[in-house]
Amino acid sequence: MYREYVVLRFQQPNPCQQDNDEFLLQKFVMVGDSGVGKTSFLRRYTEDVYDDLHDRTTIGVDFKIKRVVLHGVDTLIKQQIWDVAGPERFRHITRAYFRGAHGLFCMFDLSDRDSFVSAIEHWYPEIKPNAMEDTQVILLGMKRDLVPRSDHPEITAMRLEAQAFAQSNGMEYTECSARTGEGVEAAVVRLTRRTVSIEQHRRKTQVEADLLVERPHCHKPEPEPKPQRCCVQ
Repeated sequence: MYREYVVLRFQQPNPCQQDNDEFLLQKFVMVGDSGVGKTSFLRRYTEDVYDDLHDRTTIGVDFKIKRVVLHGVDTLIKQQIWDVAGPERFRHITRAYFRGAHGLFCMFDLSDRDSFVSAIEHWYPEIKPNAMEDTQVILLGMKRDLVPRSDHPEITAMRLEAQAFAQSNGMEYTECSARTGEGVEAAVVRLTRRTVSIEQHRRKTQVEADLLVERPHCHKPEPEPKPQRCCVQ
């Protein structure tokens, strides 16, 4: 099966290390209540491992870096993915990380309706006034492995609400499981394609604007009229 991403290498962030590769930097931020699975999602995507971290809560912020090649994009993509704390006491810190983010995952636990309500009534309203105007957002239902496969009325209703909310706010909605890995990479691919498309358009527009400024306004000299010959018959 063809995979969208070809992983080149993974590294822990090192502020002293210089990166000489030409790359397109994409900053992603994950938000959601504590316990929805942000840290597990990050570890599954960047390291392809899963730990049972129910007793562990992110203090402040954490981030990892992953370099990938995306089919159809010539430039190496360097993803900087931030895991921001969910508890209320860290909310004033997390808002600062929305600024400059190319994309955000607004996450909730599919087995916990309260986390869904918090995602659409608290976290999403926090994103818009603090993020860039063209920041792309994906509403992401986590812990898909825990919800019934059959048509459970409460889960079905929540999924329909999530789809409707995402559509009405210009987002995509998708689901994944950090435990099994199902849908994790696909979710990041979706967000990356959206953000890279916007970044490429921005760069193209900037290049064209620079060319208009730098291009000299040259006018070709008009050719001198040829002398007319008089013929005497």
